[in-house]
Amino acid sequence: MICTSDVPRWPIENRIPYFQEAGQDEQARLVFRNPFSAGWRKEVVSNPNGNVTPLKRQMVDGGNSPWTIASGQARPVTWVLVDDRPGNSTQSMGLIEALGWPYELKTLRFHTSCTSKNWYLPPMIHHVDQEKSSLLCAPWPDLIITAGQRTAPVAKWIKRQHQGKTRIVQLGRKGGLVMDELDLVVTPRYCQLPPHPNRLVTTFSLNRITTEKLEKAASEGSPVMDVVKRPRLVCLIGGATPRYQFDESVARQMGADFVRMAKETGGELVVLTSRRTGQGVTNILESQLAGIGQVFPWNPQQALLPYVTALALADVIVVTGESEAMLAEVAATDKVMVIYPLPRKSRTLLHVINPAGYIKSWLLRHSHLQDLDAGSSLSRGQVLQDICTWFFARGYCQPPRRLELLHQDLLALGIAQWFGEPLNAHGRKPFNETARVAAYIRALFGGLPQEELKESDS
Repeated sequence: MICTSDVPRWPIENRIPYFQEAGQDEQARLVFRNPFSAGWRKEVVSNPNGNVTPLKRQMVDGGNSPWTIASGQARPVTWVLVDDRPGNSTQSMGLIEALGWPYELKTLRFHTSCTSKNWYLPPMIHHVDQEKSSLLCAPWPDLIITAGQRTAPVAKWIKRQHQGKTRIVQLGRKGGLVMDELDLVVTPRYCQLPPHPNRLVTTFSLNRITTEKLEKAASEGSPVMDVVKRPRLVCLIGGATPRYQFDESVARQMGADFVRMAKETGGELVVLTSRRTGQGVTNILESQLAGIGQVFPWNPQQALLPYVTALALADVIVVTGESEAMLAEVAATDKVMVIYPLPRKSRTLLHVINPAGYIKSWLLRHSHLQDLDAGSSLSRGQVLQDICTWFFARGYCQPPRRLELLHQDLLALGIAQWFGEPLNAHGRKPFNETARVAAYIRALFGGLPQEELKESDS
């Protein structure tokens, strides 16, 4: 039978693939093999107690061996490649800060004609606007940390210039779909990417929120938050996505829900919008919450209430469910976390008759990626599964994000609750996997310690 027990508590130990129970005394699990550079085999392991535990990362078929420092330095020479996407740079900077190693920040800008997905691009820098980007030249680094689909080909190009001596840590789903020349790829489970010996699966994307930063922000205080009546209800607002609706009608319902929450709890609302929040939505929230709470429109240049300060001084944090980055950052606090779900967009006729979308959905249903869901079945043919999985592992198709999986994990781990439920009175511990990923990388380099962070920008 298929096991549907609790979600493993520490996904950094690799919750993909899940154990699939074959019986009370044994468990079957899916392990990487390589018939098409993206195949699988089913392996049976002893399990006398029938307990479900998370898999350790499998070092099979070319998995990571210990990493060496080609430069001969005490710490690996590290470059952090960042683009103009805040979501990408947040992940990379969060990881290097957790590592605590000296690093060189390489800012990359790209030609406006660069629209190709990186899984079709070989190692290259032709799409980089070199006049507006940091200089890329020898001496080459021992380690590259990066996130995003446009920076991945650059990291691979650098590795080739260094005769393969550079290790690449790629973060996120878009740059980490095709594993060629990537030494470690860190992706959340809800991205549904094909398992691989060099892929490390987390619950969230990495972020820069730490207990130390929150404590510092709380100790500094805020004139804005000091006058807010407790419980302080901080609401983080995202925006519309291709799958989730957030128009003016949704904003009006949200405003009414927030007003009701404030009256029921006796608290005061502090609402922070984001760069994805439309001006129309912001105006509606400001109108409906007048006299009950404050709305701080997104303005990175003049933030009256810094984001980290709001997290640190909140009692309850409400976050819209489509924002994977904010969900991860709120989980890294110890506050009561409430998910406000946005409605899914209705399928249009274009979606129904789209042949490419139909083919992708069919491949996904018949691939091994569906076996990563605890509620799926292993009854499909092995050969068909291998072939369908190959299309995803080679980058011809990209699995969709399933934020429902992220919500399920948050609820199962006791981190969050749905909006409208009675607020949890008990506390919780911060949940942040960035430090665990950093510890894993230090172990790959032979257990190098953390030290005071130093940055040089070039």
